[in-house]
Amino acid sequence: MKDKITLKGNGSFYIREGWLTKGLVEIAKNPELFSKKNNEGADALGVGSAMSKSIRYWLLTAGLIVKDSKLSPLEYENKKGHFISKTGKYILDNDRYIENKDTLWIIHYNIASNYREATVWNLFFNIVGEERFNRRELESMMENELYKRTYGEKISDKSLSNDCAVLLQMYFDDRKNENPEEKLHCPLAELKLLSKSRNIYSRNEIKENDISSLAVLFGICGYLEKTGLIEENGRTSVSIEKLLEDEDSPGRIFGLGRIVLNDSLDRLEHEGYLRIDRTAGLDIVYFEENSIKTREEVLKFIYK
Repeated sequence: MKDKITLKGNGSFYIREGWLTKGLVEIAKNPELFSKKNNEGADALGVGSAMSKSIRYWLLTAGLIVKDSKLSPLEYENKKGHFISKTGKYILDNDRYIENKDTLWIIHYNIASNYREATVWNLFFNIVGEERFNRRELESMMENELYKRTYGEKISDKSLSNDCAVLLQMYFDDRKNENPEEKLHCPLAELKLLSKSRNIYSRNEIKENDISSLAVLFGICGYLEKTGLIEENGRTSVSIEKLLEDEDSPGRIFGLGRIVLNDSLDRLEHEGYLRIDRTAGLDIVYFEENSIKTREEVLKFIYK
C-alpha cells in the first residue's frame, strides 16, 4: 500500500490563470508569504484567504515551491517558510506567464505523479482505464480504488466528490469563453487531455503535434526518479513497455499511445539524449552514465 493520501487539499479551487505566476513572483521575494502574520498571502496575492491557501497547495503539489530552503536555488536570509524550487525558478525566469506548452506538461506531470498530495489526480491518470464516463461514474471508480488502497478505511464522500469535480474542471474548462476579466480559465485545459459531450467526459490520446520530445523526456526522467531506476555510476536502462504502461510513466501521465511514444523516443535518440535497442524485440531505452536522467537536467534544455 502506498503511504498517506490527500483529499481536498486544493480547498475546492482548481488552478486559475495567473495564480502560479503570482505565487512564484511573491514567494521569490518573501518566504513568509503564506505565514499568518502576512494573512497567509491573501493580501500580496490579491485573493481571498481560501484562494491563497489553494495557490500554496498547487505550488507545492506541482513542485514549484518547497518547504526546505536548502532545496531552493535562491539564498534566503529567513530559513522558515516556503521557498521557490529549482523548477519554479526555471519557470519564473524563462516562462513567467506560462505561455510555453512544455511548461504546462511539466506542471501536469508533477501534479499527476504526486500520489501523496494529489491522490485523485494520480489515480485518475494511472489507474482509471475507462475512456468515457460521467462525473458520478468517476467518483465511483475512485471510491473503489481508494477502498482497495486504504484497506477499507472510511474516506469522506464529500472530499472525494470535490476532488473529482476540481480535476474535471482543470482539464476540461467550461468557463474558457466566459468573461475574460474573471480569469476562470485553467491553463492545463490547453493540454486537451479531456473532452466533453453533454455530461460525458472522454479521455483523449495525445497526438505527436500535441507534445514535444523534451516534454516526453521530462516524463521519462520523472519515471526514472520515482522508480529508483537511475544508475549514477553506469548505464540506466528501461523498457519501452514500462514507459508506456507503468504507473507514473509518460504513457500513463501524458496519455501517450505506443506510436507517439516511439516517435518521441526516435527523435530523442536522433538528438543524442538516449539510445534505443530494438534488436531481437528487446525495445530497451538506454541512458549512458553522463546522459540526462533527471527532470531538473531536462529543464536546462527546455528553456535554453
